[in-house]
Amino acid sequence: MMLTFNAGVINAVVLTSFANGVSHMTGVVVRTAIHLTQREGYSLREGILILVSFMAGAVFSGMVIRSQSFKAGRRYGVVMTTEALFLTLSAYIFYRGGFWGELPAAFACGMQNAMITIYSGSVIRTTHLTGTITDIGTALGYLFSDVIISLRQYALHKYRRMIYRAEEGKNRPTPLTFRRHMTRKLRRHLHHKILRLFFVFVSFFTGALTGTVLFDTFSFNTLLFSAAFIGTAGVLYTVRQHRLTA
Repeated sequence: MMLTFNAGVINAVVLTSFANGVSHMTGVVVRTAIHLTQREGYSLREGILILVSFMAGAVFSGMVIRSQSFKAGRRYGVVMTTEALFLTLSAYIFYRGGFWGELPAAFACGMQNAMITIYSGSVIRTTHLTGTITDIGTALGYLFSDVIISLRQYALHKYRRMIYRAEEGKNRPTPLTFRRHMTRKLRRHLHHKILRLFFVFVSFFTGALTGTVLFDTFSFNTLLFSAAFIGTAGVLYTVRQHRLTA
């Protein structure tokens, strides 16, 4: 959740400054296509460089972790520490003035998103919310369909029992007992999934609010807070892994 909060802070800083997203590539691709059709060379170059930087961050994360699924002992701490360095570089470049600070920020977001995607098996994304909101909607739809089907089955069950009682005394088989359409275990799983994804959404939104407020006071130095947080988390994770393997 804290990584999602961190991504919200980063996006708030960059969007407030340059109106370019550095973590959600869908919008960047659309803007790049618009700039291409309008022949806006400078803006087109910005979009392409952000895309390449994000991809490079994901590539770097994959090279360091070297796994498609979570495995204890992998070098997640190295990725988080490197992300902190790139956020610090981004803050420095922004402080000096210019667009180029977006590139190390995009690289950092690409690293983080790849790391969490590997860690959670593509279940959780921390740098954008499109997939998160989609997953929440899908789970809610599944639960709503269970309620509708279960109500229909319950009404049919009551009707059959009414008919059975009206014809009591005749040689009739005992009616089937009512059963929910969805198992209790699956319902519990969906409830937990929705709650977990909701916290991801709230964390990102809160991070964006915090980043906007801090930017008004600290300007691009706000990224240093993000760098300090993610760097500390990376160091602590690395130290913990060394102690476990020692």
